[in-house]
Amino acid sequence: MIIGLSVLLANIFAALGGCWWPNEIVPPAVRTVARISPAYWAMDALHKLTFFQGGFADIIVQVGVLAALAAVLTAVAGRFFRIRD
Repeated sequence: MIIGLSVLLANIFAALGGCWWPNEIVPPAVRTVARISPAYWAMDALHKLTFFQGGFADIIVQVGVLAALAAVLTAVAGRFFRIRD
């Protein structure tokens, strides 16, 4: 069951984050909701680096948000998913 839920959530976050289409073409309300998706921050950094010739200084906010999300989601996963002997 967890595999099915993971695939569903991964696809929803990918669509929200701009992996399927650019976030610039969606309504502003969708862009606001998309900020909960790690894919949004990764795609935003990728766009700045590839299309706008940005450097590390231009994506420091995105890297920070991704690091914070990784820390929070790791803590949540550690809390809810235990290894059984």
